[in-house]
Amino acid sequence: MSKTTEQLLTLLDSIQGSGSFATSGDKKFTPPGLHIEGLGEVGFPINDVQARAIIQLARQAHYGKGSKTLTDTAVRNSWEIDARQVSFKGGEWDGVLKKILKKVKEGLGIEKQPVTASLYKLLIYEKGGFFKTHKDSEKEPGMFGTLVIGLPSRHTGGVLRVRFGGREEAFDFSAMASEHRLPFAA
Repeated sequence: MSKTTEQLLTLLDSIQGSGSFATSGDKKFTPPGLHIEGLGEVGFPINDVQARAIIQLARQAHYGKGSKTLTDTAVRNSWEIDARQVSFKGGEWDGVLKKILKKVKEGLGIEKQPVTASLYKLLIYEKGGFFKTHKDSEKEPGMFGTLVIGLPSRHTGGVLRVRFGGREEAFDFSAMASEHRLPFAA
């Protein structure tokens, strides 16, 4: 590591703030009016029949490695639907997303910064699905993090682990999603 890089990391490490590198929470479930092209409106909680129908429209999820886009179920075993195939027609969903972003900004200690969320993918994990340890890549200019929102469905497992600077936070969405809540983590 170069001396300049070491100095920069030391400087960044010395910054004190009110937030954390990761945050989570949950909100009361408000139907998002989720529509998937080729399927129509999705009912909640998502049941096995709907999950199968969504997977029929999905493709095996891929991941980025350097400048390449790869598909390897030994690295990432899940299904994805592109954002252009997904829309939200629930009139209250924008308000729910704003409330989630407010909590995220508080948790990360960036209350005064303007933050927006852009849908990148709708993901669905079957029993045994996973995504090995990885670093998310920048999907659009200015992206500084990832927001994950779980939609109500009965399931177990699926813990999201976020690591930074030798620390780890684990977020288990299963209890909240199974109780018809909207769990989120950033």
